[in-house]
Order: sequence, then C-alpha cells, then structure tokens
Amino acid sequence: MSKKHIVHLLNDFALGGVTKNLELFDNPNFSDQFSSQTLEVDPNKSIAPNIEADIICVHFPPSWKVLPFLYSLRARNPRVRIVQIEHSYNREWELINVAKRARFRAMLRLSLAIFDKIICVSNAQAEWLAEASGIKKSAIWVIYPWSNLDGLEQIKLPSFSKSKSIIIGAYGRFSDAKGFANLIHAMKSVRADRNIELVIGGFGEQESDLRRIAGISKNIHFYGRVDDVRHFMRGCDVVAIPSRFESFGLVASEAKMAGRPVLVSNVGGLPEQVRGSGMTINCSDQAAIILAIENLRNMPLVQMSVNAREDAIQMDAQRLPNWLDFFHQLVTRRSTDQDGASNWLRRNPTPIRMSAGQYK
Repeated sequence: MSKKHIVHLLNDFALGGVTKNLELFDNPNFSDQFSSQTLEVDPNKSIAPNIEADIICVHFPPSWKVLPFLYSLRARNPRVRIVQIEHSYNREWELINVAKRARFRAMLRLSLAIFDKIICVSNAQAEWLAEASGIKKSAIWVIYPWSNLDGLEQIKLPSFSKSKSIIIGAYGRFSDAKGFANLIHAMKSVRADRNIELVIGGFGEQESDLRRIAGISKNIHFYGRVDDVRHFMRGCDVVAIPSRFESFGLVASEAKMAGRPVLVSNVGGLPEQVRGSGMTINCSDQAAIILAIENLRNMPLVQMSVNAREDAIQMDAQRLPNWLDFFHQLVTRRSTDQDGASNWLRRNPTPIRMSAGQYK
C-alpha cells in the first residue's frame, strides 16, 4: 500500500516557529509512514489550487480576506482531508487586537467550518477557540509545536550560590507582543543587593526603545541577535518569557531543554509549560515582576532546573507519536466517514453551522 501524502500550505516561509515545526515531518520515523511536502500559496487569491494529496494542512490563520480561498480549497479538493493548524490566534491576542469581537468570531465560525479537524498548539488555545468559534471540543486536537532542540539537552545545568550572580536571559523578536519593555522597567527597580542581572537577546522594531528604557542600568545587558540558542543559554541561569500573548511559546520549551528554570507570563500556552520548572507571573504588572525576581533566591532553582530538562525531554518524545496517531486516525476514518466536510459541502453550499472535523 502506498504511503498517504500530506501537503502543508504556508503563505510565508519566514515564519520561524511554523517552519521549525515542519522539520519534524522530515524525521525518518514519520517519513517511513507518510510522505509530505510544503507548498507556498497566496491565500489572498480567491481560487485555491487543486492539490494531489490525501491530507492538506493549512498553516496560515483564517481571516475575512482569505475566506474565499478556503472555500475554494474545499470545493476543489472535495475528497481530501483538510486540517487547520492554528498557530496564531488566542484569547489574549483577541483581547488586544480585535475591536469588533462578534464580527471576528463570525469569521472564525465561517472559516473553520470547511475543515475536517483543527489542531491547536496548547490547551489554553483550544479552550478559547472552542468558545470563540462554537466548534465542539471533540473536534479539536492539541499537539504542542516542535523545534529542533538538538544539543540543548547537553548543556551543563546552571549552578546557583549566594555569592554568584543570577543571570536572567530573555530573547525573541523586539516587538510589543513580547513584553520586554515591562521586564526592563521592572529590572531597573530590582534591589542591587539581590545580585541579579538581565541579558536580552534579539532584534526588531523596538530595539531603540528598549535600549532607551534600559538607559545606563548596570544590571541590564543587550546580547544582540540570537543565532546560536545554545550559546545564549550557556550564559543564562533562568529564562524569562514576559509575552503579552502567546499561543504556545517555543522559547519556554528551548529554555527547559537547556535545564533553565522559566519565569513565564500568565498568558496562552505558557503557564501549562511550567509544571514544576519555574513560576507564572502577571507580566502586565511591573510590581509582580519585581517581586518574582527579588524572590528568585528563595525558589528551589536547582530542582526546577532538573525538572525543566526532564519535562522537556518527555514533551519532545511525545510530539512525533502524537502526530502519527493523529494522521493515522484521520486516514483510517476516511473510507467509512459519511458525514465528512466534502459530502456535507455538496449538500450545503454555505457551511455556516457545521462543526469542523465532523467525521466521527
């Protein structure tokens, strides 16, 4: 029997987290069972291509502008299983970026109706998406995204002592979404006798603003662009992720694999990654950040470091089996499903009320 073929649709190969996640499907244990390829498309065009595939995975977010593309994708590929991998939208993103919530949620209902299944990247995102779109929770799978973490598990665990400074690392794109400004403001108010420093890595449109906020503070340092995550991690004892919104947060996975305790914002998929490996903080509150940083030495950092690596290794080992399980279930039901999206679409040209993934 020939292998089932999966086509991944992207509209932007520059999306780092998304393209990193796709590298997982090059693993021999996956490619022995499924073939896959990545195809770049322009969803702003109203007509989608006819695609030779058994499964199509869409990796760009739905919107009013791409709605015609999604409907034509379903119409032109009626016998193909189509899956939405939702990387972008989440509860905090909606609160910050959406002015007309009812209109936005109507778009979600209309767009997601064409899909046979939805993959969310965290449990928090799945809970919100079910609420926002009306999709049944049984139609949504949660599979944590993957990043090539090779080598991070080999980095020596940090050592902690009263006489040694604690170095907090934070890295990512310098944008408002990542919340670095609040972290820097808080760090400037941390008592000098705590002997704690902050190293920030990355680049982006906010760099000049962040440097201005840091000023001449002796406990705040800029690393530059992080091209080698292992090198950056070796210089950190703890990693902070102060994001304003985050569907999952791959930085937390990378930090944990390096055995670094994490201080994460209480948004999206970040809190569910902590699991004895750090602390969750309201990073919109500078006083809360200051309190957490000044209490670092009272935390069981050595045990958190060990927990972080053990949990990251376990999470990493689960990703490939989870994807294989998902795709095998999807194709196994293909021949017996009488209520899938393709048949439903033929009967209902305007699929407003269908729950996505209605093939069970």
